[in-house]
Amino acid sequence: MEPLSLLLFVVISFSLGYPIVHFLPKIENKYERFFIALGLGLSFIILIGVIFSLCKIPIDWKYFLAVGVVMLAAILYIKHKKKELNFKNPFAEITGYDIKIFIVILIMILSLFMYTKGSFSYTYLEDDDPWEHALGVSYVSHEKKITEPEGTDVIHYLDPYPPDLI
Repeated sequence: MEPLSLLLFVVISFSLGYPIVHFLPKIENKYERFFIALGLGLSFIILIGVIFSLCKIPIDWKYFLAVGVVMLAAILYIKHKKKELNFKNPFAEITGYDIKIFIVILIMILSLFMYTKGSFSYTYLEDDDPWEHALGVSYVSHEKKITEPEGTDVIHYLDPYPPDLI
């Protein structure tokens, strides 16, 4: 189930970020373009989540995927009309620059593994921040919204401003 969730996350991030990359100046390297699309899509997920929350739309992965697919389909349709659509094997020509990108990705994956298997795997010697954030994520996944009911402050990491003064 976890690999499927990760794949869905990558698809949603890419489908939200690629239309933005399409309007940027031409980026020649295909791998660089892919990872820029993932990063921009990740930031766009946050923006769409806030917009959904303001419009009282539930925070659910299906809605994010629908927005991403519509945006990606629109860009692909525009490229098809301009006859710019071409599908090539991404691994046909690997340059030295591509190998450097793969090395950076490997370092990023090792760093991510270190963080997920390190401070998030035990409860002692921590100040409970990972567990508090996990409570916020659990609340959002069950309630499908990022706002708490009025008068409650159950999860203080959901609403970052103003900070709690104890």
